[in-house]
Amino acid sequence: MRCRFAIKPRADDWLRGQGLEGLLRGIFFRNLLLVDAAKRLLNEVKDRREVPASEWRELMGKYNLTVSNYESAMQRLRAAGMLRKEKGVWALSSDFAKYLTTAAQLWYDWKGS
Repeated sequence: MRCRFAIKPRADDWLRGQGLEGLLRGIFFRNLLLVDAAKRLLNEVKDRREVPASEWRELMGKYNLTVSNYESAMQRLRAAGMLRKEKGVWALSSDFAKYLTTAAQLWYDWKGS
């Protein structure tokens, strides 16, 4: 699964000011209406640490989401490496941060050579 990410050069201050929402805007740049849904779902997983995937109907009702919006948000968050699903349970993942850290290091290494 792949995920595209929109990068805003020289927008460090904007990104810091936006926080998680800024990151999600970069991931959901084609459908900004999903940013709020993604933020709520991520916070749900963060607060509970693990969320059984079988609770999808309850989450849809809690956040007033359609099946399409729920599935789109979860798939994109998983593809980005922010969420992972193991043994039927959703949990936060560090894959997104690791990838960006590696990309930054590669760039600085190349630029400095």
